[in-house]
Amino acid sequence: MPSKTAQQLMPFLLSVVSITGFLFGIIPAVLARSKTQYLVLPVTPICKNWEKPPYGFVKVNFDVIVSSNKICYGVVVWDSDGFVLGGGGGFKDEVMSAEWRELYAFEESLKIACSLNITKAIFETDCASLVNMVKKHGNDITIMGYHIDEAYKNMESFNSTTVN
Repeated sequence: MPSKTAQQLMPFLLSVVSITGFLFGIIPAVLARSKTQYLVLPVTPICKNWEKPPYGFVKVNFDVIVSSNKICYGVVVWDSDGFVLGGGGGFKDEVMSAEWRELYAFEESLKIACSLNITKAIFETDCASLVNMVKKHGNDITIMGYHIDEAYKNMESFNSTTVN
């Protein structure tokens, strides 16, 4: 037996289906699962393996987490054999948006890569918006765009760099 909330939502969902045809494939799945109240779009786990960088390159992975308004960033530098060459991390007691946090971690990863005298690097993050902003540097006239341009100038000290 569906829950009381699901029973109340069914007429509304059916009216949405009749009004908007593009939801027609999603709503029946929701109604069928309403007994156990699953999410509208099920979570599909994806297995992603870490890939070694090409020979002669190093991979610099960086990421940020937030806990109690404190930012914690981490950087790990790997060589083409998969061995860790170095890394670092730190905390910052400041409230920032997601892009600013990732940009801060990117700037710190550039400093670590420079301190290790790396010439060919692949920087990796899980923040797609930061990757897009770095790849389109020079076109953004905002304050963040200025900081990305400054980070890009630091990238010029490397022989070859990419950001993924």
